[in-house]
Amino acid sequence: MLSALRTSFVSRYAGFCTSAVTLAARGVPTASQLRSLKIDELKARKPKKPLNGYMLFSNDHRDAIAAKNPGKSPNDIFRLIGKEWCELSEQDKQPYLDEAARKLEAHKAEVKQFEQSLPPKKPAGPFIQFSQDIRQRLNEEYPAMSFGEKSKITSARWAALSEEERQEYKDRYSKQILLWKAAVDAY
Repeated sequence: MLSALRTSFVSRYAGFCTSAVTLAARGVPTASQLRSLKIDELKARKPKKPLNGYMLFSNDHRDAIAAKNPGKSPNDIFRLIGKEWCELSEQDKQPYLDEAARKLEAHKAEVKQFEQSLPPKKPAGPFIQFSQDIRQRLNEEYPAMSFGEKSKITSARWAALSEEERQEYKDRYSKQILLWKAAVDAY
């Protein structure tokens, strides 16, 4: 859907200058903006967390309590529901708690399946990949040092790399970003 949207924008402005700046000024989204929109749209479909035991009880008893107490405000109704919940024995609460636990387990399975259906995350940049590569070594060399101090050492080592060594990380990132763009665009 988003690629069709972009195609319609581009075709509408085909006779005009199509530089990124000109298109952005006219409100035409770039490919990276479309990727972000697509990912945000997918994340918006994430399954919602199920109700807890108290909320299940509240849904079952709200109408009855409201009927017994006509003219009470919604806040008063919620206070009465809360009071009734607190007065319940553990045995009376257990069916609601069991139902909530069952729904939570089902929700966890749905979320896991949902997250597997998402496109891959954007790859880390060259400096972050370098940091990840040397983190274990730094932890062994300086076990008592704080994270901030290790970050300063990492930055210094990155600055001390030769241009060829940095280029290796940049090339790796370029390849990963191309694969990521293709995966998101194909999604």
